[in-house]
Amino acid sequence: MIKMLTELSSLGSKIERLGNILRNTASDQIKDYQQRFSSMAGLYEQAFKELIIDNHNTIEACTTANRFFGKDNPNMVYIHQNIEPNNNYEE
Repeated sequence: MIKMLTELSSLGSKIERLGNILRNTASDQIKDYQQRFSSMAGLYEQAFKELIIDNHNTIEACTTANRFFGKDNPNMVYIHQNIEPNNNYEE
């Protein structure tokens, strides 16, 4: 009986330690993401704010296209973001 209680106590300590490790790791990741996103917000404000249009206004879209591409109606605009580096997708 005493051996069983000792083993349960040891198991409880291990579970508590694992929980602390997981919590600390998650907290570190959250802090890291907060730092990354706060620096990205500054980049957005400086570089992309004038290029991104939230609502679809035809006059604004034509003006932006004209400024960006040099004409009102570009033949094709394609924006592609690869999530996985070095993928072998054929397009």
